[in-house]
Amino acid sequence: MKWIGQHIVDQITRLRSDVYLEGASPGRLHRYLGLDSNGLISTVDLQYINILPHHFLQNNEGGVNKSILYDDSGTIGVKSSSSNAELYAFVDLPIGMQAETVTIFGSDSANVVNIYEANVNASGLTDRTPGGGCTVNSVCTLSGAITGDATKYLVVKVSTTATNDIVYGGQIMTYTGGL
Repeated sequence: MKWIGQHIVDQITRLRSDVYLEGASPGRLHRYLGLDSNGLISTVDLQYINILPHHFLQNNEGGVNKSILYDDSGTIGVKSSSSNAELYAFVDLPIGMQAETVTIFGSDSANVVNIYEANVNASGLTDRTPGGGCTVNSVCTLSGAITGDATKYLVVKVSTTATNDIVYGGQIMTYTGGL
């Protein structure tokens, strides 16, 4: 039987093979189709938030000089003034954006990276680092997406092991849409 025009039914359609969308334009460069937790197809817009070197602060460990240093001697980035200090970046998440992965780039791939969720109206951090942990120069998929709202922000901790460990910056992959 051949249908002309639309055929609308009040039933769920399940497909076992390829699906072609005729007449669909590719849309924006970073728009993708995805499946939500119920198996429904929805569009997703991917975006990246850059973490710049000046977003990092050194914690209070490691001696008298607590400042971080901007290294412009050929390799540009930040480093701690002590080998047992951590560098922290505090990044605002736009309302509705969901942080999915974080990648920190640096000179020492053995440095450990931890990701936390924090709120401007409360003290404390919620660890979102996956069970296997994360390291510099690798993609860290969070243990549950963090959705930006009026109070939420993301905290990235990089544990350095030497004063010549340089952090170049990083990226947070975020999405909006039906997922």
